[in-house]
Amino acid sequence: MRSYVLDASAFIKGAVPDRGRLYTVPEVVDELRDPLSRARFETAPVHVREPAGWAVRRARRRARLTGDADRLSITDLKVLALAVELRSEGRDVTIISSDYALQNVARSLKLDVYGPVHGEIREVRGPTR
Repeated sequence: MRSYVLDASAFIKGAVPDRGRLYTVPEVVDELRDPLSRARFETAPVHVREPAGWAVRRARRRARLTGDADRLSITDLKVLALAVELRSEGRDVTIISSDYALQNVARSLKLDVYGPVHGEIREVRGPTR
């Protein structure tokens, strides 16, 4: 079963999958301020999970390598880290985010991404190893 890690744009744009296991980080929940986004979060079976420290460090290192470190918030890093951690548990993971820098780091980490506004990026900046 596919696992999805959702950033705020998934809830804001109504791109919450209706199948698979849904995950997000506490900081994303804090970002959901409008009633419709909150309702989408509250009605979906989303597991809110804090990623492990090692996964956050790995996401941060990769963001530095791709040149995206200054463009990512702690929320973005934690979304990436949670996807890294879930993949390390043997799950098939897709991140849903409209953030270009987050998508770039995810692709560099060989994670699947889906952009609910413009689709996913076509070209990765920085290393892909």
